[in-house]
Amino acid sequence: MPMQVQMLLHRHLNPAFALPFPPRSPSPSSASPRRPPARPHSAGAAALGTRSRTPTAASPRRPPMAVGETGASAGTSVENQAAEAIQAFMPDARAYWVTSSLIAWNVSDQEASSICLYASRGATLHLSPENHGDIQGYDSKVELQPEHAGLPESVTQKFPFISSYRAFRVPSSVDVTSLVKCQLVVASFSADGKHTDVTGLQLPGVLDDMFAYTGQLGAVFSEEAVSLHLWAPTAQEVSVCFFDSPVGPVLETLQLKELNGVWSITGPRDWENRYYLYEVNVYHPSKAQVEKVLADDPYARGLSANGERTWLVDINCETMKPPSWDELADEKPKLDSFSDITIYELHIRDFSAHDSTVDCNSRGGFQAFTYQDSAGMQHLQKLSDAGLTHVHLLPSFHFAGVDDIKSNWKCADECELAKFPPGSDMQQAAIAAIKEEDPYNWGYNPVLWGVPKGSYASNPDGPSRIIEYRQMVQALNRIGLRVVMDVVYNHLNSSGPSGITSVLDKIVPGYYVRRDTKGQIENSAAMNNTASEHFMVDRLIVDDLVNWAVNYKGIPFFHAGDEILRSKSIDRDSYNSGDWFNKLDFTYETNNWGVGLPPSEKNEDNWPVIKPRLENPSFKPAKGHILAVLDSFVDILKIRYSSPLFRLSTASDIKQRVHFHNTGPSAIPGVIVMSIVDARNDRPEMAQLDANFCYVVSIFNVCPHEVSMDIPALASMELELHPVQANSSDPLVRQSTYKAETGRFTVPRRTASVFVEPRR
Repeated sequence: MPMQVQMLLHRHLNPAFALPFPPRSPSPSSASPRRPPARPHSAGAAALGTRSRTPTAASPRRPPMAVGETGASAGTSVENQAAEAIQAFMPDARAYWVTSSLIAWNVSDQEASSICLYASRGATLHLSPENHGDIQGYDSKVELQPEHAGLPESVTQKFPFISSYRAFRVPSSVDVTSLVKCQLVVASFSADGKHTDVTGLQLPGVLDDMFAYTGQLGAVFSEEAVSLHLWAPTAQEVSVCFFDSPVGPVLETLQLKELNGVWSITGPRDWENRYYLYEVNVYHPSKAQVEKVLADDPYARGLSANGERTWLVDINCETMKPPSWDELADEKPKLDSFSDITIYELHIRDFSAHDSTVDCNSRGGFQAFTYQDSAGMQHLQKLSDAGLTHVHLLPSFHFAGVDDIKSNWKCADECELAKFPPGSDMQQAAIAAIKEEDPYNWGYNPVLWGVPKGSYASNPDGPSRIIEYRQMVQALNRIGLRVVMDVVYNHLNSSGPSGITSVLDKIVPGYYVRRDTKGQIENSAAMNNTASEHFMVDRLIVDDLVNWAVNYKGIPFFHAGDEILRSKSIDRDSYNSGDWFNKLDFTYETNNWGVGLPPSEKNEDNWPVIKPRLENPSFKPAKGHILAVLDSFVDILKIRYSSPLFRLSTASDIKQRVHFHNTGPSAIPGVIVMSIVDARNDRPEMAQLDANFCYVVSIFNVCPHEVSMDIPALASMELELHPVQANSSDPLVRQSTYKAETGRFTVPRRTASVFVEPRR
């Protein structure tokens, strides 16, 4: 490191030379204790309340003993061979457990005369170094029978890349619910009984088939109680560790009970405002062992600094709302049409980090937007007066890459940097030297989507991040600007069983991330691609969108090109890839697939994987595929703007007009039925909003099969499929029907159907 850069950093550590970030005056009720950088979540930490500045190296896992071993020969060649043998289970997972009764594996008749499934709850499976590599250490062994009919269409539609795999039937006597909690492998055997191959299994198919869940998740508050609900069907045990503050030792640990893959516990209302972590015992394929992990709640709505603990908060309670927050829906800036929208993209820290008209303690954060007379807000007001309609905020959820605790930040001395010549390399060297410890990051490192980022709040613990985010939205709305937030649902910052920034992959390992046909995590979206094709991943994303839209009145947006399958030739990060890879083709002839290997800077390591896919003509979408996606997107927009009933603007209208059916204990899981009523002859007290339709019914069927249901309250009406869908290019949605006699609706699999009653 150049001496001058060292001097800059040395001066930073000396307050007399540092770029000032005035310290907050802590108050007993709101101050965040001074803390070291965030630790990894390790269930082995003493008393669950200790912190270490760096992760401690994990002790090497002793390989399982072969049959007859005493355990005393730690250095024997037999054990060394066993250690090598167990690694065979770790690198890949080439078989897919796709339904409760079917496993798919790409093996031929010649190499697999018979197939067996092995399970070990304690993760002690290994290859015997003595008996020709036989599999040992299992609790159960199940012989699988070939399914000569092959994989059903429902499976090949969900997993088209395994459509050519052989199918093997799991006996009906097998307790699948117990087996998915185990270390699992399948092995093939030749006709003479020698095993020819062995691999692990990918479980998302069977988890969706058996444990898809549409009930409550996260923290649920009632007048008398608080309940916690965690979806973790592969977990062997789940407990909740409670803390009475953001730091300090555990208060108590309580065991959760499981029902159909969902772990839950109910306690008194005074649990509210506690901090907690889930302690989960689960087999993790990346380590080939059962891990005890500590993890935040995937449905967290509050956090401590750096997400070290989840804060148990009722986000709808009055203390979490700025004054007049509930009336904000009625105060939203007028918007007659999407064609009127102009969006101004803005990074929260950029907005005010150097704005001297903002109090120094608020610069770079949510609160800066509440300074109506600041230079920044006056600039936005000027743009708003000229016609700007929306501010689009770069990621503002809980992301990795910036410490939430301001006292841990490192900043370069900007006065010193200003002394260097314009063409010097010293400025960039100084910034590069602290880039992992400074307060700046775009935020495309998602950890938990449902909570505002703590580094932008005055205090990362407790209510500040929630209240101040709402104040920011409120302030922008009041100068005529709506707020759009950048959502990053296509990847996660971390995976694996350790590290504070890994959450989802700790709880249900291998489910939330997309894996290739060898079981390795895909990284094309930057890192740790999320598998939105899996039911509970898709549900988490939808639930999070609802959380932001309802609780923060933010509006997610679509990136340009999503609606036409924009590919960028698999460029994982096209921030500087030029016009060639970023091309948008609005003639719909191409989605820019296969225009060459993407730039080497961020992609070269993956070229061996990318190259054959770009060269394979079956991967290239035809114009018809692009148009089909575009048609579906356009249909959604057309339906939304076909009736003001889809754009109710006041809370009173929503309460008066919107009703949900298919509710209560007899509800059909996976189906939402919503009706919206307008003025009719039998409702003279209601104002008429729509000149064309007097009643709308929207049905969302996320099930993998067609659903028919009778809704007596909607019988004897004159409902018909929405004209847009009746004339849709999608043949599936056109199969949706309504029978007035019984109020029977039939909706195809994974389809959203809209029925309307025209005015006569």
